[in-house]
Amino acid sequence: MPNLFQSLFAAILDDDRARVKEVLDNDPVLAKRGVAKDGRYESKIAHWIYAGDPTIRNKPGSTAFHLAVQNTGRGGTGSEQARTAQREILQTFLERGVSPALTDAKGKSILEWARSDWVHAMLTRHA
Repeated sequence: MPNLFQSLFAAILDDDRARVKEVLDNDPVLAKRGVAKDGRYESKIAHWIYAGDPTIRNKPGSTAFHLAVQNTGRGGTGSEQARTAQREILQTFLERGVSPALTDAKGKSILEWARSDWVHAMLTRHA
């Protein structure tokens, strides 16, 4: 039987947003809980998900939230569907209490990483 993290991850991979919400509603701390071993998961999705503490950084020093605010598509030309998914990801970070003031290894905040006006505005409302 899968643990809660595995259930959450499977729902993310299947793009089952209702199931993701259900798992996080049943265990809201899951979004911030650490795991025994940090991992990088690549599968049906084109980006990486870092498991555990939202302040964990990749080798260059960025958090998953830092990566999530980057423009979709080359120069921000991503589709409306991509921007909608990005908006949902950002909202999830914010709802789980991850601060836009969180800094990368060079001291640059998530808010400073934001390039799109709509992303910057969304983060500013929660700063």
